[in-house]
Amino acid sequence: MEMQVREMDCPSCGGSLKLTSVYVRTTICPYCDQTLHIDDFGLSVAGKQPKLADYPTRFALGRKGKIKGKNFEVVGRVRYRGEDCFWDEWYLTFEDGKPGWLTEEEGECALFNKEKVKSAVPDKSNLRVGKTIDLNNYKIFITEIGEVSLEGGEGQLFFVVRPNTPLLHIDGNAGGKLVSIEFYEKEIEFHIGESLEYEDILISKEA
Repeated sequence: MEMQVREMDCPSCGGSLKLTSVYVRTTICPYCDQTLHIDDFGLSVAGKQPKLADYPTRFALGRKGKIKGKNFEVVGRVRYRGEDCFWDEWYLTFEDGKPGWLTEEEGECALFNKEKVKSAVPDKSNLRVGKTIDLNNYKIFITEIGEVSLEGGEGQLFFVVRPNTPLLHIDGNAGGKLVSIEFYEKEIEFHIGESLEYEDILISKEA
């Protein structure tokens, strides 16, 4: 299945936008920087996004490449910030139309896929490093936990983005798989993934 491109006009400035995935729920207009939420009725203006500071990285909006031989394009980015750290999460669309989430922190990368939460959710007030929890038939050993905020985003994103949204972030391990869980006020994001080596990722001319 090839990527299906939808063309829409920004309701704020009239600029032409191309949405590269049916999974996109938020896009930031590259012409006026307005955040636009996407629903069944079209685009609605939600306000301007703060500009994210740039840091050395192999990734950028529109950049293409391969991960373990599978073609992808970078369509968006969000940044999370904790008390003494930050990391970027790049939103990818693969050649079969499916999305992926690539995290980048201090040069280390991991690729995640989203899973729908299908089981009872543990009480977050009882969670701590070293505890094992059950979720979606995974036994997840918590390796890191902390309060962070969603600092902002750019491009096309797969969920509704509101800058400076506070959340509880958890990293864990489940039988050798990486686990990422975000507790927002009204929803939970659950992702399963794997670490990537530098040579697993080929960018632009490298690919």
